[in-house]
Formats: sequence, C-alpha cells, structure tokens
Amino acid sequence: QKRGFSCYLPGRTLPMLPPGLTARISLRAGEKSLAHSVFLDVDRATGEIVSARREHSAIKVTHRLAYPEVQKFSDENVAPADWPESLRADLRELLDVSKKVRAFRALREEFIELPLPEIRVLCAENENRIIGLEKKLSAEAEQLVEEFMLAANSVVGSELVERGIAGIFRVHPAPEAEKTMEFSDLMADAFHLPCGDISERKNCNKFIASLPDDPRREVILSALLRSLPRASYIAKADLHFALGKSRYCHFTSPIRRYTDLIVHQQLWNFDSGVRLRNGRTMEKIADHCSDAEENNDNAYYAACDRMKLRYLEERLENGDDNLYESVIARVLSGGLQIDVPELGIYGFVPVEQLGGRFDRRDGALFQKYGRRSYKCGDYLYVRLARIDFARGNAIFVPAGR
Repeated sequence: QKRGFSCYLPGRTLPMLPPGLTARISLRAGEKSLAHSVFLDVDRATGEIVSARREHSAIKVTHRLAYPEVQKFSDENVAPADWPESLRADLRELLDVSKKVRAFRALREEFIELPLPEIRVLCAENENRIIGLEKKLSAEAEQLVEEFMLAANSVVGSELVERGIAGIFRVHPAPEAEKTMEFSDLMADAFHLPCGDISERKNCNKFIASLPDDPRREVILSALLRSLPRASYIAKADLHFALGKSRYCHFTSPIRRYTDLIVHQQLWNFDSGVRLRNGRTMEKIADHCSDAEENNDNAYYAACDRMKLRYLEERLENGDDNLYESVIARVLSGGLQIDVPELGIYGFVPVEQLGGRFDRRDGALFQKYGRRSYKCGDYLYVRLARIDFARGNAIFVPAGR
C-alpha cells in the first residue's frame, strides 16, 4: 500500500538521571513499559508524513540495538546472530523510509545540513586516563533515529499551537546581517570563495555543497557555524532557521532534558483535565533553560578542550609523533591562530617561530627579507611545542623548525 507504513516512537531517550532512578523508568527489553508515543503515517513512495497522532501507550521492547550494529547492518547487510529475520526486515524498511523522510524534508524545508565532525575525548574510566581522540560524524544509524525524533517533535509542537497549550519551543533565529557580512568577507579574503547570501537556507546549502574536500572544509564549516546565532527556548512558536520549521519543540527526551519533561507534563495535564501552567510561567522556565543550556555547553566544551590539551601533553612527554596538518584561521601581529582538524582545537604559532622578521598588512604576514607569507586559508604543517595551561592554548611550531 502506498501509505501502509506506520512508525511508532516512544517518548524516551538515553538515561541521564541517577542510575537508580533511570533503572526504574527506562525501557527494558522483555518488559512492558508505559510510554508517551507519537505514531507517524508515512507515504512509502515519497517519504511525506501524511498524518500523525499522539497517545499514551504501553509497549514492550523485544530487542535492544546498538548504533554500531545498525550501521554495520546498513553498510554491509551484516547482522548479529541473535537478530531474527523479522527484525532485519523491519530495520531494512525503517532505514529505507528514514532516508525518504529525510529527502522529502530536505526538499520541503531546505534544512541546513552542516556535516561538521565532532572530535570526542576517549577515556578509560576505570583507569582515570585519556586514551585517545575519535572523530565522529553522523551516520545513517544516527540519522534513522534523528529523522523520526524531529518528526515527533514537530508533531507535538504543532499540537501545542493548535490546541492553545502553553509550551516551550525550540527556536533558532535567522543569521544577523552583520555576521553574514563578516563571514562573506572572510570567505572572499581568506579562501577566495563566494558564499552568497547565507541568510537564505538554499544559498547556505549550495555553498556547503561547493566546499573543497580537504582540511579547509572543516575550518570553513566551523566558521559558518560560529556566524549563526545560538538556538534557544521560548514560550511561543517561532522560526527554527537551521531546520526550516516554525512549530518545533523538544519532546522526545524527557529523561535527559527538562524542557521535554515540562512539555510532557503540560500534555499529561491537558489530557487529564488538570490545570495547565500558563504562558508567563512557561516563559520563565524557557529563559532559565536557555541560560542553563548555554552554561552547560560552555562548561562541556571547556572541559573537552582541557582534556585534549592534557592528552597532547602526555603524547609530547612520551615522544609520540606530533606532526599535524593545520589551516591558518586568523593572522595576528604576534603569530598565527591555526585550526587543527585532526584534534578539533585551535592552536597558536608565535611569529618568532616562523623564522625571520615579518610585517603584518592586508590581514597577512609577509617576510621582511624573503618571499614567505602567511594568510588565512593557507595550509601549515606543524609540530606541538608545548602546552600553555595558564592560557588554555597549544603552542605549535612549523614542521622542520
């Protein structure tokens, strides 16, 4: 049947609360659990979500899957021995449908796809030490879950608006004109790339698709990300620029995010005929959650950068190879700020380590008595010299010096 595929989504996510509590409220294989569900009816041919409904339900998880297993199944059609054929067939269909839903969403909403990898710090928890870094880029296994979570969040966001229920919405403003001009100038001056008007999602995606497949790509994507405003929470549905949505909330992670839990409570009270929180209360909660999220993000990234520096210091002390390919991100009178994509950090090359005397003009360094020059977008092979923990910086020198 053209519209014969229905997808069930429980309103649960990975536990982030104390283990004793999450053990009681998380989904467990082989046991019935209460859930808050969104059911989606998807057109098999086009990937369009043609109808949806939200219900309180009871479900039973029959099999728990891990992302690496699903990804291997997607890439190689290889599954663990304990996967029954019915599970394999359902997963094949889910993967196929999620791709079509994503393609339809790309066509209809023109969401911004920013394929910027995350450099994660790997720790040996029992030994309390850092064992390495891992580059993580979203793959089909993650996108399978992401697509249906986005759909469920959109369905619930629309229901809040249509029923007049005070909620908390996830919004992302369009880029500010000053920021887009700064980014456009940077691309033209440093990378000689025209980016067009990135305040239009279509132009933004066209620019991303045109980027060179080399280390400069990640540097440019990082700069693009910094030119966009932060997403936040407000009590009124509004634009989510990156997703191309106007009625979007967070619903699918009530164990992990407080905003999702508040939305669940509002919907439960509405369904039960209990008094709801009003719009003014939701505004206060939304403001608090936005501030708390920003503080949390800042602390998280600062901690990750600190751990990366500690890991690099250990490699330096152990005499491990520390040659890296970098891209000059900014030229200063005192030296070069470099982006090291392999490490996911910015570093600094002091001007005295470049050899000779340099003048800074037109946003670049030019050797006073020679032909060498350094400008944004140039490649530079470097070696780690030392870690400046006081300033939270990695100091590099050009390779060969």
